[in-house]
Amino acid sequence: MRTSTMWWIPGAALLFFGFMIAVFPELLALMVASAFMFIGGGYLLAGWTIQRNRGNTPIRVYVDRNWPR
Repeated sequence: MRTSTMWWIPGAALLFFGFMIAVFPELLALMVASAFMFIGGGYLLAGWTIQRNRGNTPIRVYVDRNWPR
């Protein structure tokens, strides 16, 4: 029973990126900057989606004026 024949791809990709960063150090800055941009864009998109789908439902807060007695 074969589960997967591509088990080596993540390790090979990490080795490749490590070698490329060692040869071209500016790639690390580009990779970090692209990760920041991707995460920031995801946050903006998630916030925009939440704001758009929120609707006009009122928020009700109930206060017990007799607490504590």
